[in-house]
Parts: sequence; C-alpha cells; structure tokens
Amino acid sequence: MAYNSHGHTPAAWTTVLIVFLAFVFGSIAVLVQNWPLFWIGGVGLLVVGGIVGKVMQMMGLGQGENPALTGRQCGAEAGTAEGMTVREGMAAPEGTPSQSAVKPDVAATPAEEAAG
Repeated sequence: MAYNSHGHTPAAWTTVLIVFLAFVFGSIAVLVQNWPLFWIGGVGLLVVGGIVGKVMQMMGLGQGENPALTGRQCGAEAGTAEGMTVREGMAAPEGTPSQSAVKPDVAATPAEEAAG
C-alpha cells in the first residue's frame, strides 16, 4: 500500500475543526437571520481556519515529505507521457523503460556502486 497520511496530521484536524465550526455558526446565523454572526462567526472563522491550517503545516505539523517515494523517477524525463515514481523492487508499468534504464534521482551509495 502506498504511503499516505492524508488528513492524519494535527494541521489537518485543526483546520477541519475550525472550518466545521465556521459552517455551524454560519448556518445558525442564517437560520436566525443574524448577519453579523454570519460574516464574523461564519465567513471570518472559515478564513481563519485556512490560515491556521497553512501556518501549522509550515510549522511542520502537516504532511511532510513522502519517505516512501524516494526511489527513481520515470516519466517525462524517461520519455513517457505520465510522470510516475518507481520504487525499489517495483516493476515499471508496461511501455516504460525498465528500472535499470531509469537514472536515479539521488547519488548511489557505495554498496550500490559496488554491486552495479
């Protein structure tokens, strides 16, 4: 299974909670026709939720680099239409160059150089 922590970060959960509250306050404000509450508690809180989520992500509390996809790149560089990542031990899709034909995007380790 591919590495994915979509939505499983403090930044994501905080953003979802703030945006959810914004929609609750905005909905209640529309029902009771309280327009200042709609604009401040609904729309204003919605904007704050987006800002808080982005700031938390930049602080390192969001999804970071994908450690599982540090393999080799194939795609536009290798002459195929789609940009795909080929990880160690995986076969390249049909119609793409084999892994041995794809240049690694990082320098090989001494053990790999000795083996290859």
